[in-house]
Amino acid sequence: MIIIPFDDIASGGSANVYKTIAAVKVDNTTGARIRIRTLNVASSDDNPLDEAIRVQLIRIADVSAGSAGTFATTITAVNLPRTNPNDPDPFALARLNYSAEPTVFDTHPHDQWSFNDRGFLVDRWEQHDDDWPVALTDQLIALRIALSVASTAKVTGKIGFEMF
Repeated sequence: MIIIPFDDIASGGSANVYKTIAAVKVDNTTGARIRIRTLNVASSDDNPLDEAIRVQLIRIADVSAGSAGTFATTITAVNLPRTNPNDPDPFALARLNYSAEPTVFDTHPHDQWSFNDRGFLVDRWEQHDDDWPVALTDQLIALRIALSVASTAKVTGKIGFEMF
């Protein structure tokens, strides 16, 4: 499994407006695709607000210029941590801390959760699950968060995925 770590990334400051924290982009390689296996998200604020953080996993099907958003950091395939260091490099990369949101999302998120910013969220998809969050060639799966109040929250966590 390949891991995308993210640390101390702030939500947007507006109430009920999602901000993309991290995304997995599948390279434009014939037959390349990924599925999300694990998701861990926790507040990293020193003084949490005691508010709900809403979380979405959603696919971005249009990664053309201007549609895929603007991000602060890229983690290339060779630099993505793996649970087995001998695994080959994935045909994927990570993008973190978006400053401009992607514009073309799927109509509905694959999954949605909510947790109090004094707690954390953990989810996983097992081998037998047929409802994996999946991205195909030249697509992204994005992790987005929103607060119900006009404030910011910082989150830390990781997304685990595998090629298939």
